Amino acid sequence: MAFIPDRTYTIKNGSTVITPPTSAEIDMKNFYQVIRYVVDSQSNGTSVYDNLGNIVFTKGTDTDKYYVYQFNYPNGKATNTEMVKKSKNEALAWAKQYSYSKAFTAHGRHSYSNAKIFFRHNTQYLQVSEDDVYTLQEKGAGAYYTSRTISEVFREAQFTVNLTTNNPTSVNFTEPNKGVGSPPNAYIAMGVNTNASRHCEFGLQLRSDNKFYTYHNINKGNGWIVSMKAMTQISGTNDGCVCAQGSATTVEIKVNIDKEIIMTITATSGTNVKVFQETLKYDDNTATSTVKSGIRKFISFCPKDSDGEDPKVPNLNSGYYFKNVSFSNAKIKRPTDSAALLWNYNYEYNQYAAAYNTEFIDANISGNSGTVNISYKGRNSSNALILS
Repeated sequence: MAFIPDRTYTIKNGSTVITPPTSAEIDMKNFYQVIRYVVDSQSNGTSVYDNLGNIVFTKGTDTDKYYVYQFNYPNGKATNTEMVKKSKNEALAWAKQYSYSKAFTAHGRHSYSNAKIFFRHNTQYLQVSEDDVYTLQEKGAGAYYTSRTISEVFREAQFTVNLTTNNPTSVNFTEPNKGVGSPPNAYIAMGVNTNASRHCEFGLQLRSDNKFYTYHNINKGNGWIVSMKAMTQISGTNDGCVCAQGSATTVEIKVNIDKEIIMTITATSGTNVKVFQETLKYDDNTATSTVKSGIRKFISFCPKDSDGEDPKVPNLNSGYYFKNVSFSNAKIKRPTDSAALLWNYNYEYNQYAAAYNTEFIDANISGNSGTVNISYKGRNSSNALILS
């Protein structure tokens, strides 16, 4: 792993040095683990020092002040007595200006990070500003690519994921930085938000057993219902799933929207086809002509110790990676379209397309296809992601 800078950190409260217990499994060279340990277990005023003797983080109660960094270098005149905090606007400006940058609050929330914006809507009345794209970032979620439409009456959307032997979509779970907390999860999926208060996400999840699962995460207005199913084996000798690392498989993820939302995942290997399907019905049988939906496709890698509802600093130096995620054939259709249209990243009904947390993600996007790599092993001296 190649974290920048390569430093060992120390925790102090005043002049007292605090050493985490062995059971906490804290790597004192892991910037994020050290900060998370302080946030979770130490009192306000406890600081993290680098090996130059400068403070790089101090736990506090401020929710509207931010520490900013590029890689793991702090900015803001870090000294042995303090680290200058930034306002929200200053932190946002920092994240927008500098690649590989991010901002944390003093109470340990990973709030902003640099994004590569491929497209944002710039038509009058539908304009999406650069600040809007940053504000819409999912906090504490790690690195991810997403392409999202405006709210419109859509009838269907789809894209295909290529999981092939020559270009394996894989997660490294063999060299994890252990630590306590939740394991990472990788997602290749689609989401639908409607004006009928119905929300769903569905697609593939790759978990720490190196197996893909279909998942449907549905909200009917009264809480989320999660359906997780191991994908039935259709090829090869992999145990109980359509694709562990290296199986020759393509997967189509598709949604049809009418008086109900039909979510379909179709896995294909040669002549073998397996279909997984869930339906979300509207309780009020809403007329189709009035249901507007915002649709998004996304490829994400939720890092170790990620907390969706309470986005404290996750372990972004954990050593995990998710590579060679290739998607293609993205299409979308409105009621007035005679056939599905290409859902390019710069499609006229797209709200924006962006890759968040540039320190950890490379996305090569062209038209309605692309390849995404995400790594929490760091970047080498040439700033290339480490994916092996």
